[in-house]
Amino acid sequence: MNAYGPGEQPDFYAALASELGARTILEFGCGTGMVTADLAERGFDVTGVDPSAAMLDVARQRSSAATWIDGAVPDGRFDLGIMPGHVAQFFVTDTEWRGALDRFAATVAWLSFESRDPRDREWERWPVVRHAGPVDAWSEVVAVDGEVVSYTNHYRFVATGEELVSHAQLRFRSEATLRRTLGEAGFFVERVYGDWDRAPAGPELIVVARNTSVRFGVEQPRDVRELVERHLALMHSVTPAGHVHALTFFGARHDGRLVGVGGLRELDRTHGELKSMHVVDVERGSGLGRALLAHLLAVATERGYERISLETGTADAFAPARSLYAAAGFERCAPFGSYTDNPHSVCMTLKT
Repeated sequence: MNAYGPGEQPDFYAALASELGARTILEFGCGTGMVTADLAERGFDVTGVDPSAAMLDVARQRSSAATWIDGAVPDGRFDLGIMPGHVAQFFVTDTEWRGALDRFAATVAWLSFESRDPRDREWERWPVVRHAGPVDAWSEVVAVDGEVVSYTNHYRFVATGEELVSHAQLRFRSEATLRRTLGEAGFFVERVYGDWDRAPAGPELIVVARNTSVRFGVEQPRDVRELVERHLALMHSVTPAGHVHALTFFGARHDGRLVGVGGLRELDRTHGELKSMHVVDVERGSGLGRALLAHLLAVATERGYERISLETGTADAFAPARSLYAAAGFERCAPFGSYTDNPHSVCMTLKT
């Protein structure tokens, strides 16, 4: 029922693995093993994992070259983890999704999967009857509650008219939510494609994320005070009094150690302000600043902000920050909020 055409999931993941130099691949939710077996035939060292013993019985008939595991993500290290077949959407609750990402974070160097883009609203086009030999299959929507779509799968045997029905749910997470939750698990999203031809937009959100081991999350003020004070000391050393403004509540942690901070402030319901980004000296040049900025922008998008603005300094010490913001699409703008037009600061803005 899930045969793939040329250029679709097996071809995409094989090409991605080659590009990343990945030899060991872990597929979670492999089902009957179509993708796992295909990758094994191409010479990759592939492990397929699924909680259904019955499906794995079918998978083992497809390939003896792959390793098949009944249960959860195994211990060990893999170059690449994948979840084809929209498996990521079956983790409906936040707890389930966070648990899956945490397990991958302890196991894989890269993670890739696809999730249907909620902006495409695919469920509104159901049911679509699929014919597969002696069986017709289709899905019917039962209810839509926010990002969660409840539906029934129908399988009708053409010869007898007998029909089997199963119930399921899918979570249609936005790109911003995927980016945020991956960041919280220690992954940095390097690419998001809209379809299997790698178009930038389409019905899918095909994610390619790198395991950085740096986790982002909301921080209590007392936990970030030392790093914020270090940031303010730097700002005061290069900026005249009265031109330093700070508020922080997000942190980046590597093995539990706080290595970066940044914050968001709501100016109004559609406009947010990026505040006080700072990365410790030893992490500068590692890409942490770019990852922290991407995480804050994902959170801002989730909140519904249509614009993000910031203020930074004009001194040479701020040149790397200005370059970082410009590379992310920020452009210079007039002062906003309580900021003034002065030679010591510059304001920038980005439409999300």
